[in-house]
Amino acid sequence: GAYSQHEKLVGGFSAQENNFDILGFSKIPKEGVRALRGGGEQFYSKLSMGTRDRQTTVAWAKPHFLDTSWTLKVEGDYHFSKVTKEQESRSRNLALYGIYNVNSFLRTEIYYKINETKFDTKLNTSRLGVKRFDKSYHTMAETEAWSSPLLGEIRETLREENLALDVDKRKTAAEIEKMVKADYASQSYDRFMEPLKKIIRDDAAKGEGVTSAIGLGLTYDSTNHPTKATRGLLSRLTGEFAGIGGDHRFFKLNYENTLYFDITEKLIVKNRLDLHFVSPQRSDGYIPASERLFLGGEYSIRGYNTAAIGPRYTSTSPGGAEIISRLTKGGLSSVLISTELDYRLNQYLVPFVFLDVGDVSAKEFTISPLSKFKASYGLGTQLNIMPGMPPIALGWGFPVKPKYREDEVGTFFFSIGIHF
Repeated sequence: GAYSQHEKLVGGFSAQENNFDILGFSKIPKEGVRALRGGGEQFYSKLSMGTRDRQTTVAWAKPHFLDTSWTLKVEGDYHFSKVTKEQESRSRNLALYGIYNVNSFLRTEIYYKINETKFDTKLNTSRLGVKRFDKSYHTMAETEAWSSPLLGEIRETLREENLALDVDKRKTAAEIEKMVKADYASQSYDRFMEPLKKIIRDDAAKGEGVTSAIGLGLTYDSTNHPTKATRGLLSRLTGEFAGIGGDHRFFKLNYENTLYFDITEKLIVKNRLDLHFVSPQRSDGYIPASERLFLGGEYSIRGYNTAAIGPRYTSTSPGGAEIISRLTKGGLSSVLISTELDYRLNQYLVPFVFLDVGDVSAKEFTISPLSKFKASYGLGTQLNIMPGMPPIALGWGFPVKPKYREDEVGTFFFSIGIHF
């Protein structure tokens, strides 16, 4: 979870049981909740709660299904996202996995998943604020045109509506004055914002519908503990094709790695490298927003708000200025690199420091240049309150030179469950 002026409070909870018995539900009236243990099954649940984003996930797995080497896994989740006060999305997902253990380190999987997504978009221009914090904004603010009494009313409108225009700083004061007057002198704010509103509405409408996909995965796991690893490598490669029926067609490729090694018995280093790619398979190149890539939040680049990193919706004003929305559109390629140093002070307290970097690109199978990477650093602690309970992680992340400070920065974060 995270806290910021923009996101308010976001929290998360996860729980896992490796000796679950799904048939025990019928025995609860007589035996109580202890009837849910002893079946050798696996159960996992995760709940994230916030003012803008809420997700519930439940998964059940049966190892040695029908006395074979296969594990059957069923997973379902519901995701609600409030992009703004006027735009909401709701998705329901169901997945069925067949997992085969090749040996003690390597396993393969095949899966099918289906989801339905719906959007509710009621854009209000007074809430669709557009912000641009860069050199061209400040250059424009310092020009003679910007301080001209003739543009005083326009200047106040910009401030009241949280609007900023990206203007070529090489333009003269007269050119800037002419452009801004073209945008505002003969138009209402609603008309000015209508092109951007239409782009967002159309994107939401196209993203609705059913996605039906099949995938293959390969996982290598040499870690020495499923939740408290100090040594080993966890690496997962998956490929997924959507288009087995449904309304959308695309291909996804994910490669996720976490490497653990201990410097001393108490000092542990964790390194993470995640690569995610999505490729449209429709003639119009469209990918639904729910399948695009984002970064930011307590499970990726900490200190940034959830899904704050990625390409944004843009349009062009009648006067020729670029309008940049506070809404993140998402991209087609992402890279995340993270390193964390844990000190296991005792069985209850694990302080840590971290550095997270990464970026999201709008291009297919493209890793952004290092100059475009977003970064954050910080510190925190993991609390292990009671045996059998998921750990609680509290921390502070400090983004390095964020481009859209008010929309991106969260600073304080917390999570319940594994945070790395």
